[in-house]
This record gives sequence, structure tokens and C-alpha cells, in this order.
Amino acid sequence: MNVPHASFFLKQGRFYVSVLSVGVLLLFIKELVFSRPKTSSASIEDETMSEWRRSPLWVEDQRPQINPHKFQYLKNHPYYCNNNEIDLLILVSSAPDHYEEREAIRATWAASGALEKYRTKVLFLLGQGKEQQTLVDQESNLCRDIIQEDFQDSYYNLTLKTVMGLKWTAIFCPQAKYVLKTDDDIFVNVPLLHAALKAQQTNQITGCIKNSPIHGFQPIPSGDNPQPMDMMPPAHPAFTAGAGYILPGPLIPELYIAALNTKFLPIEDVFTTGHCAKRIGAHPPLHDSRFSCGEMVTRECQMSKMFTGHKVTPEMQFSIFETLSEQICK
Repeated sequence: MNVPHASFFLKQGRFYVSVLSVGVLLLFIKELVFSRPKTSSASIEDETMSEWRRSPLWVEDQRPQINPHKFQYLKNHPYYCNNNEIDLLILVSSAPDHYEEREAIRATWAASGALEKYRTKVLFLLGQGKEQQTLVDQESNLCRDIIQEDFQDSYYNLTLKTVMGLKWTAIFCPQAKYVLKTDDDIFVNVPLLHAALKAQQTNQITGCIKNSPIHGFQPIPSGDNPQPMDMMPPAHPAFTAGAGYILPGPLIPELYIAALNTKFLPIEDVFTTGHCAKRIGAHPPLHDSRFSCGEMVTRECQMSKMFTGHKVTPEMQFSIFETLSEQICK
């Protein structure tokens, strides 16, 4: 059998993104012209607050905190998880104007049909959209997979997105056995990750561990005989790279409470899997080289043995997905 060259999939990917974008735009127009809202924004907010007040975290969240998280929901889908059994909830940190990245993810590894058999769900985490907010509103109404709060969407506030994800999961999806925090330029090999989680049943935070010697963040040494530079005391506790790390579901409420009582750091992976994890006794994290430490994916078949791959463009999402679907990697 002749196997198409990778460039074929790249072209196909660009075509699919264009077609999807046009199709979604037409659906947005349909929603605006023909659809009537079923509930008012006020009733949705009341419903959300009612659910929140029933959470055991409500009382704790009202106490004076070092790092309070008092932002309001702009977009929320409180019944996204319902009472369904969920093995893996994937929280994707995204930006309001990264529509093409989200569409590529929805059409590839996060396609609903592909995730059902793995009892996996995907949500996108956004901050305030400003000039993109109208488009975000339309996208959320159509796709119903966006959680958004009213803090400024910026690189400095990535930590707030992760804390938002912890808070939302603790309230609205407490049954999730595992949570994967990742970004919108990441390819996630869901079948491989799901199989590993089912087999290992880990109760540790897991990812690519990084440290912070004088010369900056580096992956942990891979051999048995680390060099002196590798052994230097880090400036922060060991932490897992934000490109993708696993949080066991039972730790989510504890991590959220710890986040409220830990001095804010703009480096979300250090904050969450380093300092907050240490505060609740869930430290150190477990290293697994199948999680990306930030290396760029250059070949589709790299992802056949990796859980996460970094710096993946929307076109590359399609190319990797098609390649893995064809099962042509050795």
C-alpha cells in the first residue's frame, strides 16, 4: 500500500481548518438569526452560584486568603460533566484569539466521537476576550466547551487559568479520576495516555520534571550519573512542565485550597506542581519522559510513543492525527 507523504496531510489539514472555519461561521450566523436563548445570563449565573454554594469548598473560599480567586464566570457550562463517569478531564489553556488552534484540536485528537470510548472530556480555559469576546460568545454557545473568567488574558495570568481550572473541576466535575492540564499548541495522544493511566493507577502528579539551576529551567538528568550542574539546588521545588501534566482527581480540591494560600507566581507549572503540591504533601512529582518538556514535534511518528507533543501548529495537529490513525509508525 502506498502511504501518502506527510506534506499531503499538511495540505489536508489546512483545507480542513478552512472548511471548518467557514462551516462554524455559518453555524454562528444561524445561531444568531434563528436561535433564541433558552435562559437569561442572570439565570445562568444564579444556577452557577447555587451549584457553587453547595460545594464543600464554598466556606473555605470565603475566608481571607493570601491569593483569593474571586473572578466571575463569563462562560461556564456547569453540567458539562453531569454525573457521567470520567476517566480523564483535559483542561486546555487557550487564548481568546486562538480560534484556529481550538478548532484543530476539536477536529483531531479531541473529537467527541474519538473520546467517548476513553471516557475523556476536553475543556478550553480562557481569560477576558476584550475585542474577541463576541466571537468567543458565539463559539462557546455553539461548542459548549469553553470556561472563561473575567481576568485579563495574558501570559502573566496563565497561573490564574490553571487555578480557574482547578476550581471549576472541584465544583463541577469532582468525579474525574485524572486531570491533564495542557496548552493549545499541544498534541495529546489520548489512547496511549488513557491506557497508561488505567494500567498504572498513579496517585502522584506526573509529567516531565524540571528544575531551576542558575542557568534556567532544564529537564532533569536522564542518566544514572548526573553532572555537577544537574545536581545544583533549584530555586524552586521540582515541578512538571506546563506543556502537559497529570493531576490525580482526589488532589484537585486540595490543590485549589493550597492555591488560595500560596503567594502568587506567574509561572503556572512552578506554582501548581511545585509550591502548591508541596503545601499539600503531594510532592515531589513523578517523572515520565513520555510527557513533553517543551521540545518541538518535528515528525508525526514521534507522537506514536509520546503522551504530549509541544509547539504543534493547527496544520500539524491534522497531520499527526491522520498519521497515527493510519497506524503507519514503526
